[in-house]
Amino acid sequence: MTSVVTWADVYGRGCDLTPDAFVPQAQPEGPAALEAVQSALSAHRVWREMPLAQRATRVLAAVDALERHRSLLAVLLEAETGTPRHVAVAEVDRCLAGVRRFLADVGPRLRGRDPLPGPVGNIASWNYPAGLLTEAMLVQALAGNAVITTTDSRGPCFLTTAVALAVRAGLPVTLVGAGALPMAGAVTWLDGRHGAGEAMLRAMTLEAAAARAAGIPDPR
Repeated sequence: MTSVVTWADVYGRGCDLTPDAFVPQAQPEGPAALEAVQSALSAHRVWREMPLAQRATRVLAAVDALERHRSLLAVLLEAETGTPRHVAVAEVDRCLAGVRRFLADVGPRLRGRDPLPGPVGNIASWNYPAGLLTEAMLVQALAGNAVITTTDSRGPCFLTTAVALAVRAGLPVTLVGAGALPMAGAVTWLDGRHGAGEAMLRAMTLEAAAARAAGIPDPR
C-alpha cells in the first residue's frame, strides 16, 4: 500500500538532501541571469575539451547519486505534478536506464562528432516529463556540452534537486529563466508541437542576434 506523505515532509527531505537547491530567492534577472549564462559558457569551453572517459565517469557518478535518491525524486514528482507514485517511480527509473544505455556505448555514438560551440539550452513545456528532461541534460553533458535548462512552475523541486546532485558530481548544468539563453550553442524545445518549437527557436535566434549587437560574445 502506498504511504501518504505531506508536502512539508517531501520539501523537508529535499532541503536536507540538497539545501543549496532550496535557498529562497527571487528569479534572477538582468545582470544576474546574464552572469549565470556567461558562467555556463565558460564552463562549456572547459568541459568540451575534457576527455570522454572523464566526462563519462562524472555522468555515471551523477546517475548513481540520482539512483540512491530515486524514492525522494519519485515522491517529489508525485507531490508536485499529481503523478501516481508507481508512475513517478517508473519515470525516474526510465531516466536513469536511458542514461546508462548511452554510457554503455557512448564511444561509437560520438565517433566523428564534436561538442557544440556553446552550451545546450533546454526549454521544456509545462507538461513535458521531468524525467525525460533530466535524461536529456545528462546525455547532453556526456556528449561534451554544458547545459542550461529553464525551470518551470510544474515540478521545480524535482528538477532543482536533480540538477544539484548532477552539479555535485561535477557536471556543468545551470538553471535559468527562459529568456536568458542568448549564448547557447543550440536550443531544444521539448514539446511535440512543431509550430510552437519553430516560433520559440526563431525568437531565440532573434535574441541571440540582439545580444551580439549589444556586445555579448558569441560562443562560436
